[in-house]
Amino acid sequence: GGPFTYTGSAQTPATVSVTGVNLSATPTAIYSNNTDAGTATASYAYAGDANHEASADSKTFEIGKAASTVSVSGLHTFVYNGSAQGPSSAIKTGSTGALIYSYLGVSGTTYSASVIPPTNVGSYTVTATVLADANYNEASSSSFEFIISKAQLVVFADNKSKYCDNLTLTGTLTGVQGSDYITVTYESTGLATLLPGTYPIIPVLHDSNNKLSNYSILSSNGVLTTTLVTVNLTTISPIPFNTVFSLTAKVLPVTAGISVTFYLDGLPKGTCLTNTLGIATITIQGLPEEVYGVSAVAGNGCAISAPGFLPVYDPNKGFAAGNGSFDSPIGAYSSNTTCIAKARFGFSIKYKKGSTLPQGELDFQLKKNKMKFESTSFQWLV
Repeated sequence: GGPFTYTGSAQTPATVSVTGVNLSATPTAIYSNNTDAGTATASYAYAGDANHEASADSKTFEIGKAASTVSVSGLHTFVYNGSAQGPSSAIKTGSTGALIYSYLGVSGTTYSASVIPPTNVGSYTVTATVLADANYNEASSSSFEFIISKAQLVVFADNKSKYCDNLTLTGTLTGVQGSDYITVTYESTGLATLLPGTYPIIPVLHDSNNKLSNYSILSSNGVLTTTLVTVNLTTISPIPFNTVFSLTAKVLPVTAGISVTFYLDGLPKGTCLTNTLGIATITIQGLPEEVYGVSAVAGNGCAISAPGFLPVYDPNKGFAAGNGSFDSPIGAYSSNTTCIAKARFGFSIKYKKGSTLPQGELDFQLKKNKMKFESTSFQWLV
């Protein structure tokens, strides 16, 4: 008979005939290796008797390998995660040999056949092969289709308010997979202007590894609101020389964290940030006697205060006295712009012992127009 195929059971296809003069028998053959695939042997040995000689014979026959089956199982849809992925399970019958998977890009997806599952978004097939073992042949499955769909990448810019100084734009980036190293920066034309208004803050993605094609991007702009500020020096009082004193300025609208730099005679003397009341204050060590010009500058120059004056005096030193006259020209006297007249003045001022305010008198007269004024008090004398 034959051909024979592995079934898992012993196969006994042979028949035996023993014949001779007055001899006819059909004993059962003896087998070896007649279960697994390969070469099997059927044999029989007749021992002989008083009338017949002994006789023996054997034959071989082949048991072929049986067929295996295999089919891929698993998901048809995966979501990009930055790692290799795809179906990696199968249902098989027959062979106990190893399973090998082969992945291939299809429908415009470039991916050469590989035992490594794909990583990037696209359409693919996978074929499973079960290798032969001692009793079963190798078998391959039909192609199993699957896709890797895009992951969602979400980026949005925070809203910001700019009053004066440059600021850092911020936002949130979520959804970056694995080690794709996608980063974001934020841009706005409002950073470079002092003009009040609203400006978009735009997220800009950076993709050094060329992975953005694997993402569905949800992006949201922020809004940068630029507001003009003013900075004003608070009241400046005369101070004695060589004393510690403070200069203060207020920023409007009230805003904390704006840098304010104070200047004396055009030279910077110190910088500080406004507090929650919009106030900035610096402390200055004692200055020599002089009248100093004072100004305050907010941020990078977005606001400059009106000039002020800081008298630094020595209450234990000197006095001032004098008098004189000058011609008041046409237009100088606003109540009578055609007036041309002689103006006269005189003054005598000094610090009295123990006093921090100077005392004395000052008068001014424009006799032709009967205009006259006299001092009532003095604040400082330098």
